[in-house]
Amino acid sequence: MAVSRYEKTKNENFDYHNTFRNIDIESIKADDDFFYVIKDRERIDQLARRFLGDGRYWWVICLLNGFDNAFDAEIMPGITIRIPRNINNVLTKL
Repeated sequence: MAVSRYEKTKNENFDYHNTFRNIDIESIKADDDFFYVIKDRERIDQLARRFLGDGRYWWVICLLNGFDNAFDAEIMPGITIRIPRNINNVLTKL
């Protein structure tokens, strides 16, 4: 059985998907968010580590971009995604 690459990034005490299911995504977007074009073989947890300082914030990128999970079929090379510049601003709004 394959092991999820996101297994170690999940906080077992917090269900991101159900908690934020009904949140207004527009309310957590900011003018200083930036847009990034995904390159071949990049993963959401890698982008979270690079831009947000911690791979465990992969769910923030998924939330801002309307992805159900980090394996979403729409997450492929060439698409443009929104990434917050300041993770603390997002977290305080949730």
